[in-house]
Amino acid sequence: MDKLLAGFITVFVCAMIFIAIDSFGISQTERISTIVEKKVYEPPYTTTSTTKIGDIDVPVTTHHPETHNLQFRIDKKKHSLVVSSSLYYRVEVGDQIRVTYTIGRITKKAYPKSASIAE
Repeated sequence: MDKLLAGFITVFVCAMIFIAIDSFGISQTERISTIVEKKVYEPPYTTTSTTKIGDIDVPVTTHHPETHNLQFRIDKKKHSLVVSSSLYYRVEVGDQIRVTYTIGRITKKAYPKSASIAE
């Protein structure tokens, strides 16, 4: 079990390092003509799990807040971005939004950073 956990942690850390190299510190690009394709609201919810402390299982409750997601395309690829509730309720499917994003050094993948109303 310890080898499995160590392997998982190693893969996770390597993935985070790769993402950091690919996306951090890159200048941002702005696109105005992005069209909202879908709006997804996820209500708040709570999960409960347990963690072992010594020989005792201790319940851990985690609250997950509501999220407001807009789905759109950048260069024909689908993207989703968590936005403020005020932006979420101001735009409709088919509206144009302004999206700020970066392009990965290695993957050339777009990483959306923020969105606003296109004016």
